[in-house]
Amino acid sequence: MERSSEIMPVYVKVEEYKEVLELINIIKNKIKDAKIALEDINRLKNEEDAELEIWQTSIEEVERKVDFIDRIMFEPETL
Repeated sequence: MERSSEIMPVYVKVEEYKEVLELINIIKNKIKDAKIALEDINRLKNEEDAELEIWQTSIEEVERKVDFIDRIMFEPETL
């Protein structure tokens, strides 16, 4: 039997067609919501990374100052 390259029509009940369209719209909305949530998470992550970098810098600065004070207290002749 030879297959025809012609596309055969598919018949769908109108109610089922409407349901499929509604489901597709729901899926599209869920994808849009997921993209927005992912963008929000990414923005928060970037803000968190920037804040952690500030904290790291602050801790290093405090550490340098404590080391300096420690040297002054225990080795005053080297200054």
